[in-house]
Order: sequence, then C-alpha cells, then structure tokens
Amino acid sequence: MTASTAPSSLGTALSERAIRDVNFFNGRLVTSRDMARTQQARQEGDARLGQGMGAGIVQGLEIAVADAAALQVTITPGLCINAAGQTLCLGAKQTLGLVATADTAAAAATGSFGRCGMLSGGGYVLGNGLYLLALAPLRSSEGKAPVLALEPGNARCNTDSLVEAVQFRLMRVDAAQLAKLGLNANPIGAAAVSQWRSAVAYACFGYPALLDAHANFATAPTSGTLLDAMRQSALTECDVPLALVYMTAAAGIVFVDAWAVRRRVAGGSAAQDWSAWFGPGLDALGEAQMAQFQQQLAEIPTAALAGIRASDWFNWLPPAGFLDANGTRSVDGLAFLGTRQPVRTVPLAPGDVRALLAQALRRDAVRLDSTSKPRIRLYRVDGGPQCFVREAPNAPHAEEVWLDGERARLPGVHDVQAAIDALRGRLCGHINVWPGADVQGLIDAQKEVRDLCLCFEPGNYAFKEPLSLENFGHVVLQGHGAASKLTCEGSEAAVIVNACLSCTMLDMDFSGGKIRFSKLELATGLLGALTVIDVPQVRIERVSANCQDESEPGAACIVVRQTEKGKDKFLEPSRVYIVDCALQVGAAQIGILCVDNALTDICNNRLITRDPSKPTERGIVVAGSRALEVTIAHNRVGGAAQGIAIGLSAKEAAALSVQRASVCHNSVEIALGERDLNSNRYGIFIGNADSLVLNHNRVLFADDRLARKIPLESIRLSGVYGLHVSVRSNHLSGTLTGITFTPQEPLPKRTEATVADETKPCIWLFDGNLAEGADAVIQADGGVRELIIDRDNIRV
Repeated sequence: MTASTAPSSLGTALSERAIRDVNFFNGRLVTSRDMARTQQARQEGDARLGQGMGAGIVQGLEIAVADAAALQVTITPGLCINAAGQTLCLGAKQTLGLVATADTAAAAATGSFGRCGMLSGGGYVLGNGLYLLALAPLRSSEGKAPVLALEPGNARCNTDSLVEAVQFRLMRVDAAQLAKLGLNANPIGAAAVSQWRSAVAYACFGYPALLDAHANFATAPTSGTLLDAMRQSALTECDVPLALVYMTAAAGIVFVDAWAVRRRVAGGSAAQDWSAWFGPGLDALGEAQMAQFQQQLAEIPTAALAGIRASDWFNWLPPAGFLDANGTRSVDGLAFLGTRQPVRTVPLAPGDVRALLAQALRRDAVRLDSTSKPRIRLYRVDGGPQCFVREAPNAPHAEEVWLDGERARLPGVHDVQAAIDALRGRLCGHINVWPGADVQGLIDAQKEVRDLCLCFEPGNYAFKEPLSLENFGHVVLQGHGAASKLTCEGSEAAVIVNACLSCTMLDMDFSGGKIRFSKLELATGLLGALTVIDVPQVRIERVSANCQDESEPGAACIVVRQTEKGKDKFLEPSRVYIVDCALQVGAAQIGILCVDNALTDICNNRLITRDPSKPTERGIVVAGSRALEVTIAHNRVGGAAQGIAIGLSAKEAAALSVQRASVCHNSVEIALGERDLNSNRYGIFIGNADSLVLNHNRVLFADDRLARKIPLESIRLSGVYGLHVSVRSNHLSGTLTGITFTPQEPLPKRTEATVADETKPCIWLFDGNLAEGADAVIQADGGVRELIIDRDNIRV
C-alpha cells in the first residue's frame, strides 16, 4: 500500500488498514453477507492480537516417536499461534502416520474467509530425506441447517457450521537448500548423523549468520535461517513448525528434532534493525538451543557416552547446558569439552543455577569446528548434574570476572583467575651460559618461562645463525664487557630479540658477520649485530658492537625498531635508551638505527669507522613516521659521511615527524670516500620537528683538499618546523656552508598573533654559532630570513 502524497494532519482519521464492522440498527435489512463481515472483523481483531503476542507454541504439542519402522509419531494436545495471528488447537493426543494417504480433507465451505486457504498435507516419499512437520489450519463444513423454503437457492448454502480445524503437514526440506548451507543430505553412521543433526538445527537457529553479524557489528544477520528459506516455497505463515523428522527407507524414522524448529511464543522487536542484538525472539532462541542440545544428548546411545567428546557428536554447543542431567547417563564433562575444557570444575549451589542459565543463554552458541575457542566454564551443581556455560564477564566467579590483560602486561589474559594462574607461573628463568654451550637450545627450553635472564660467562660465543629470543616477557642479557663476545658468521645479526615486553643489554660485545643482502629500504630491511624488533622498552648500556664492510648500506651495529605489527600492541609508548656504547661501523654501513620508537635517548656513545680509509655511511639515524621525543647528546661520531640524522625515511614513506628533538653536545667528524664525492652529505640533519634544540655541537671536516670543492654542509635543517627552533653555540669547521635552513610550508609567523590573524607566534633563534672556513654561517632564502632571529653568528 502506497503512502499518501499529502501530509497528514493531527486528529485526522487514518483508515488504510482499519477494521470495518457492521453497524446494526432497528429497521436495517440484515443479510448473510452482513453477518460474515461481522465475523471477519472479529477474526481480524483476534489475528492482530495474536500477531502482537508472536508466533510459537503456547503449550503442549510435544512429539515422540511411536513406531520408527511404521513411520508413526505421537503428538500431545496443545495450543499454538501461527505468524498470521491464528490460534491453532489440537484437542486430543494423536498418533500420526507419516506415509502419504489419499486426500480426504473436506473442501472449504462456501462463504469461508481468512488469509489461509487450502494447504496440502504432504507425506513421506520413499528414500532418505529430512522433513518439516507443521500444524496448519483447515476449514471444513459440518451439518445442515433448516432454511426458508421460499427461496430454492437457500438449499445449496444451508451448511450449519464452519469448523476451524487443524491438520498436520509434512514438507520435505529441499536438498538444494541443505547444499547451500554446506550440509550433506546423506550422513552415514551414528556420530555423523548426530553432527549433521546439530548442523541442521543451528541452520534453523540462524547460525553462523548470527555469529558473523555479532563479529562484524552488523545490526541484522546478512542471511536468514533454513526456515526462512523454506518460507520461499512450501512453508507458509499459516504453518506452525513442530519438528524436523529425518527418515530413511532402511531405518524408518532416524530422529525427530522438535526444538530445532519449535519456539515458545515471542513477540517481535520494536527495533528490527537491531534484531541481531536484542529482542524477545533472541531470548526464545537461547532457550530453544539449550532444549535442542538436551534432547539430542539424551538420544545418544549409552554405550557412546564413555569418554564422549562434543566435537565428535555435535557441530555446535549452546551457550549453556546440562550433562548427565537424568542421573543415569554419566558424562565426563572435562573430556566432553575437549580443548575447551577449563582447568577444573567449579561447585555451584542449586539456588544459583537459574540466574546462571538466564545470563548464559543470552550469549552466542559455540561453533566446535572454529579456530576461535571461547572459554567454557564447567560447574557441578551440589547433589545434581554438571552444567556448562560459555564464559562471559561479570559472572560471580573469578574465572568470569573480566580483566584488562594488555594493561596489566599479561597479553592473552582476560579474567582474574587466568591472571592469577599466569602470575603464579610467571617465574624468571635465570640461566648461566658458557662458551661451547647450546645457547639457543637452553633458550628454547624456557618457553614456559615468562621472564628470562641470560648471564654470559667470559669467552667467545660463535653462532652459525643469529641467537633468537622471541615472545618472552622481560629479557635481560648480561655479560662481562668485551670478555663476553657474541659473533655470527652467517648473518649480519648476532642476536635478535623479537616481540618481548622489555629488553635490557648490559656489558656485552656483539659482532655481525657477512651481510646477506643490501640495498634494503631503511624502515624495513636493515639488521644490526644487535637487533631488537617490536619490544616497547629497550635499554642498551655499555655494549660493544661492530658490523662488516660492504659497498652499500645493508647492516648496522645496533638496530631497534617497531614494525606495523608491534606499534599499537602496547598501551605505553615505546622507549629506547642506548647509553655508553662503543661501536665500530663497517664501510658504507650505519652505527645506530632506531625506527618508529616514540621516545628515544642516545647518549654518551662512541662510533668510529672500522677502517679510517673507508668511511661509514651514517653514524646515528632516527627514522620512521612519527616520534614523541628524540634526544641525542654527548655522542662522538667519527669517520662518517653523514654523522647524525633525524628524519630519514624509506623512499615511498612519509618523513619522520618529531614533537621534540634535542641534539646537544655531540662531536661529528665527517669523512668522505670516492663514492661520496658526488653525493649529498652533511654533518647533522634534522627534518620535521615541532620543537628543536640544536646546541653546543662540534662538526669538523678536516680534508682541506676537498673543503672548497664539495658543497658540504655542517648542519642541514630541511622540513616542517613548529614554533620553537633553537640553534645555538655550535662550532662548525671545514665545510663550505655552516648551516642550511630550508623550512617547508606552512611557515608560522614570528609576529604576535592578532584577532584577525589566527597564526601563532614563533621563535626561530640562531645564536652564537661559529663557522670556520665557510662562505656563510647560515644559508636561507629571503622569506625565511625574515622569520629568523640571527644573533652573534660569526664566520672566520
């Protein structure tokens, strides 16, 4: 029905679907049509009331197998409501044969009305098949009434009563519909039939579409149930499903599963768009899931119950259920749950069972063939059966009280009891190793240990492959300075620490071997003699390290980086401290490389080239995409074509952006080889920075032959800068240009902000810098010059 094009007014009668009854008054000529209209109005009102209550079983109508071979079932009296709002009542217990017989149903009486017309009863067809047994209305005529003989036509319409009876209908479930759900129509063997029965039942419940809707936060399932599919063909709104019946030619009735399709009366939800999350239908569904499981478990042969596993007989488990409920069929609950079993069975008072079930039945069912394994709790009711429920937060027991494991630094822990168990087993493995020991084997034997401390006795430790420490908690490696020397002949990395909570390296010596590869992207490829990956807290102190020579950058002495996998793994920002280390850097390689760390401190380190005649590529590099704070102070870098760089990135990646950068009291000695003569070289480079302090640094290029030939810069500042740039008291010698300053757009204003000007004031201070032998202390274009405070900068 199309909506009216004109807007409605308040108080206007809207009668598109109004119930129209006959108005009786004295003197009105009344006909049979008027009486039929009155009956129709009453039935329409009753139907709307029934639709509001919801379709389902009110009481009774329970089905049991009477004779499997003869294909007979019994149905108890009961009452139900169909989707059309009609009440259907079976008044007496019936024994129903499922074999098709001649159609003896009487034709609908003349003058009958209603939306449900004649429906075929159906029947069993020889062969294997799954059938849906339903109760449907059936109108018939009964008796004859006396008529006025004056009108001959009245004799043809003199039916005394129109009987609103009921009939049973048996509809075959189309094999094509089962195939769409991935269900084989001919399971073989008792366990296979049981698994198939479970899968078919949950197809009627709307799984796995309902599970996917919850996983993807959809407001409604993307596909319907098996019953919805049948409503496109045989099943009508007038039918009330009673049971699924599986029959074969050899065995007759194999099983009757009532609760796969049986539902209690439940009204619809006022918010249909959120049907996947709440509504009376979901509550009725939870009860049906548990009842279906109990019925199916009760029909499993007793001989199969010894050591029975759920995954062998079921495809799904309801969110709650009882085991050995009748007290005569014993089931081992822990064995039944298999890999989903809890550590132990928890005692439960009978008075708590009802509340426990009410909460649990609102959770999703458990798919047994899924890789995800939600935890299941097993209870022993005092003096009663075992009860299992799917785990959820805020339950009365510690096993079900939610805990933020990531915040507590217990990854994978989500409840209080699991946290207690994890902490109880959180032992620190303290291992003393010696030269010649199988160090990797000792580490691998500690996989059950959370934290690990390795103490290296003095001596040389030679590895064919890098020593690997992965997925531990807090890791400590401690040696005796240069006396504890770790080398790897087959790789540029001697030790790799990956995916641990923290890492501390003290008094060690690391030597990388032959570089396996070169020309790798800066952010993803380089390995160091000491390599730390995806560890949020790193402290490297009093460490010696060296890497081999190569023609292109391919290795480093120390590498600490966070990958995309590890960046957001921890709540706290990653922190790196590299202090008091002595590094020998191979030709064309890198000394220290830190990538994508939030807080970086590199202090009091000494970096020199292994061969003075072969300069290194870079001394200290801080790279990635974004950092909170970078501090590089009191370091000495000797023999590098590029001394200190903050902001390098891979070719296709965005340049590093630093909130606060401090580069102070460093000494850089630039050295160039033949490969560097036509390259872009510098002493210190700082890229994007919101706040920059570059003070008291010494940059020296001592090659007088090349000093006037190569456009070399002591300090290069190029990028986007914030409100504060302080470049003070730097001593620069031997380069053609002292400081190159080329900020990129947008440029902040140096003047004070006004009401009309929304830009912020800034201070870019260049003060007290000395450039020896340079053509210019500061090189910047005219527009930038206006923003700089240029004070006491001297060229000699």
